[in-house]
This record gives sequence, structure tokens and C-alpha cells, in this order.
Amino acid sequence: MALVLFSPLLAFKFLSDRQFRKNFSGRLGPFVPAPVTTSDPQSPTIWVHAASIGEIRLAIKLIHTWLQTDKEKRFFITTNTIQSKILGERETGIPVLLAPFDFSFILKKFIRLAKPRHLILIETEIWPNMVRLMAETGQVTIVNARLSDRYFKRYLRGKFLFKKTIAHFDWILARDKISTERFLSLGVPSHHVFNVGNLKYEVPQPPAESALASIRAACRSSRTRFLFVAGSLQPEELSIILPAWKILQQEVSGFQMVLIPRHPDKRDEFARTLAQKRVPHSFSSTRTEPENGDEPHVCVIDQMGILKSWYFLADVVFVGGSLCDRGGQNMVEAVGFKKPVCIGPYATNFKDEVDLLLSVHGLQIVHNIEELVTFIRSCHQDQAAAAAMGERGYQKIAEQAHALDANVRKLSEIYS
Repeated sequence: MALVLFSPLLAFKFLSDRQFRKNFSGRLGPFVPAPVTTSDPQSPTIWVHAASIGEIRLAIKLIHTWLQTDKEKRFFITTNTIQSKILGERETGIPVLLAPFDFSFILKKFIRLAKPRHLILIETEIWPNMVRLMAETGQVTIVNARLSDRYFKRYLRGKFLFKKTIAHFDWILARDKISTERFLSLGVPSHHVFNVGNLKYEVPQPPAESALASIRAACRSSRTRFLFVAGSLQPEELSIILPAWKILQQEVSGFQMVLIPRHPDKRDEFARTLAQKRVPHSFSSTRTEPENGDEPHVCVIDQMGILKSWYFLADVVFVGGSLCDRGGQNMVEAVGFKKPVCIGPYATNFKDEVDLLLSVHGLQIVHNIEELVTFIRSCHQDQAAAAAMGERGYQKIAEQAHALDANVRKLSEIYS
């Protein structure tokens, strides 16, 4: 019904947007490569579905750790976008495919070709037909399962519809106590739900020095003395970020700001805003410098897969999607590098992480230009206090960093 209703808009988007056209076509008739179709019937393949970039990284980390304990396991990963597919292929040797649309006739063909025995969903990416059809062949499990306030309310309102789908789940490995209780309230039997911890609390490993060398050359000029990185940024957040830059680049000697859009394909939107605000800028993909390269300018990272490295290099970090009502993005990785980190007030998708870090003053919430400038300025003026803040946040994350092993142990038990 939704496709019929929106078909004119979809047709226009399909004709006018090459990226949408490739993604839509790939999901309408998903390609299954030979390494997947020729899987050994004696070694059942596990299908891991990861919606986007964050979930892809969790899936890769989970599978690699699992393979250390059981080298015979076979996997393939599906994801919803070409961008996350490319990133997944770059970071692992496990096959990464575009996920089929959740129509029975498409899914039946995909399952027949890929021959998965079991399905694992990363976080709460629940597609009714995918779950129903895979429940007919094997076990279906959600890993790092979460129900945010917003989605929990929606599921409660549609509980009579959701009930059929939830009945097909064999196991739910919840990320925290709140999500565990919410799944139970939706009717999941208690012996099917386990609180095994949040995979996103894992302490990140430092990037390889070889990777950092090229990144340093991309946007860090010889004059850089203090690096501010605003990661996973949405275009509407520039209205606060850019005025802060104009103030700080006049106050702080060697101040450099790096912007990393949440979606690299929004490069043109960032470029228009920067031009309108008359902010000198460069892009990492082209490495084009402003006319006067020695003058202060903003560097925009429009490449994928290097957010972690920039967080590692930063002196102070802002994690985006939180100054606008987008639910925020994961701040744990930046905190895991012992960085002083600030976010906006709208990180509702990461309420547990925010509450945990605020409890030890390992995170700062900023609401406007003045508070953002004050936080960055204080981190520059009192670097010992900034380092102490980073250390407090890191220690709190490290205390929680048991979830990966706990999830792998439980999955090994389920799929023994």
C-alpha cells in the first residue's frame, strides 16, 4: 500500500538519483555471489543482517571474535545501503550483500540462492517476512537488542500486529536491563531473553600508524596546534558549529576544525552552506585547498571508514545528530580514546550511554553556540582537566567492556 501511495515520488527519485537507483535496484533483485551460493551443506551458513554502518561494524567485530573460537562457522552479512556494503567489504573478507526488500517473493528467491540456515539481526532491525521465512529454516536471534523510548511506544501501540513477528524469535540477546524488560512486556517468554550487555561499550583499538599518517596529511596543516573534530554531523547542525569555529579560530592559536558528515553523499549540502557562510574549506577526497592555503579553513571529510582515526587524533570531539532531533550518534568510540567529548541535547537513541557517562562527568551536553565555544575553550585552556574528563569516561566504558565475549559465548551455545 505504501509503495502504491508513494510510487510517483519513488519513480522520480529512481530517475533523478543515481545512488538511489543503484541501491533500490540492488535490493529489488539482490545479487548473491558464488562464495555464498556454493556454501558447504555440512557447515550451515549464518545470515547476519546489519542495517547500516554502525551495525556493520558491530557485525564484523562479533563475527571475527566468534571465528576465533569456532573457525568452521560460515557467515554472510546483508545491509541496507551501498555505502555500508562498501565499508563492510573493505573491513572484512566475509561476503557483504545488499539486503533484499521485505517482500516474500524476493526473500524466497534470495534464501533459495544464499541457502542460510539461521538468521542473526544486529540491534532491532525487524523485518516481518525476513523473520518469518528464516524461522522456517532455522533459529532467529537478535543481538545487541534494544528498544528506544520512541520505538517501544510504537510497538506497544501495535502490539497485536507485532505479536506474530515476535513469536518467530528464538532468542533475544538484549543490550541492557531496560530493553530486556521491554521485550518481556511485549510478550517474549522470559527464558528466551538474556541481558548480555552492550556491544558498543567495547574499548576501541587505536588505528594503525600507517593509516594515521595519510590522514594527518589530508587536512592537518603545519599550523595545527589544537584539533576539534565534529563527527557524524548533520547539515542543520552547521548553524551552531560554524559560528563556533569563527570565534575559536580567532582566539586559539593553531585551531583546526574537521567536519565529518554522517552521510558522505551530503557533501554538496555541506559545501553550499559553507559557501553561503563564507567559510574557507577543503574536502579530503579532492584535497583542494582554499586559495590562501595558510589561512584558517575548515576541512570536510567526505570519505568513509576513517571517523575512528579522526577521533583518535582529536584534542576535543563533538558527536553529531544531537543538536537536531535525529536521535544522536554513538559517542562511546570517541570516549574510548580518552577524549573530552560533547554532544547536543537530542541523543535520545543513546540514553543509557549518556546517563552512564554523565554520572562520572565523562561527557558534556551543549545546547547552543556559547556552550559549545565554552567547552572547547576550556579544554584548550585547561588540558589537564580535559584529559581527566577523558580518563573518567574511558574508565566507565572499560568497566562495561565485557559484552563481546558474553555475546559470543551465548551464540556459541545457541548455534553449537
